[in-house]
Amino acid sequence: MATRVEMIIETLKAFPNAKFTARELAKLFIERYPAEIAEKQLNPRYNTEEKLIAQLAAEIGGERTIAAKNQCPNVATRDKPRPRVYYWEPYPDQNESATELEDESDEFNIDTPLTAPGISESDLYPLLIEFLNKEYNLYCQ
Repeated sequence: MATRVEMIIETLKAFPNAKFTARELAKLFIERYPAEIAEKQLNPRYNTEEKLIAQLAAEIGGERTIAAKNQCPNVATRDKPRPRVYYWEPYPDQNESATELEDESDEFNIDTPLTAPGISESDLYPLLIEFLNKEYNLYCQ
């Protein structure tokens, strides 16, 4: 019987050019591992296929993905944009350096202006006041 970690690794390896959400992986698990999933369906909490898929997707999104990444460096995820996707990275060493560069670009740079060119900070105050009034019923001056 395959564990969830083995299922993640084997399924992603079987589809090296595809990216999956946790729900899509869960549906593949039902197709690829009927014996293991049948045992899970014996639990009355997962008596419908939708409940079973939701549970499997939750299991994929948790510690099992971290364990799969530790066991196999080819298992990769991308968190942005949402939803998180899972995929097989054929060259994991090259991907790490690219990911590090992407992470650095997401950091706040104090030298980067927060407003668009031609818009001053004082031009934004009326928009902020309107937003706070509509969203939070605040009356600002």
